[in-house]
Amino acid sequence: VGTPGQKFSVVADTGSNSLIVPSCLCVQAGKCSQATRCFVGHDRSSTFHLFLAKSTRKPFEELLTFGSGQIAGVIARDTVRVGNLSTTMNDGLLLMVDKALNFN
Repeated sequence: VGTPGQKFSVVADTGSNSLIVPSCLCVQAGKCSQATRCFVGHDRSSTFHLFLAKSTRKPFEELLTFGSGQIAGVIARDTVRVGNLSTTMNDGLLLMVDKALNFN
């Protein structure tokens, strides 16, 4: 993800066009594991863009509900590569900022 690329284990939400990547904000807030490799887009990726609401200038946030719980993510755009394939995720890249998942 990004230019230059950062490697991650990602979650593809097969019920939507979203690719979920852990944000470093999630790790710093203690919502995601410290062992999680997190995405730093704003200062490491030349192709990164975070979508902000015009009225508040805050990132657009989306809440996704799964059988195991919920995650919150902010909507971004960046280049994503898998093997030799590359595409720009125009509005389907979600940077996870909070999670409440239970896998038990």
